[in-house]
Amino acid sequence: MCDGSLITEIEVVKILESYYPEVVVIENSCFCEIWARRPYATMKGKRIFAKTTKECLSLIRHQIEVELAVYA
Repeated sequence: MCDGSLITEIEVVKILESYYPEVVVIENSCFCEIWARRPYATMKGKRIFAKTTKECLSLIRHQIEVELAVYA
């Protein structure tokens, strides 16, 4: 997670780590203002964008579920 992303308006790291204790969430410092306009996260090199933080969190959780299903 980029600390400049609007997704950090919510406690996304705590939320994701509480739902998925087996997943590591890393927060990076970023000085880029482009990413501060929309909530986003990067997961395995793929950026996940949304219009709202709620939608972005939902998309992140969906992608986590897809990734975890591979190992189930």
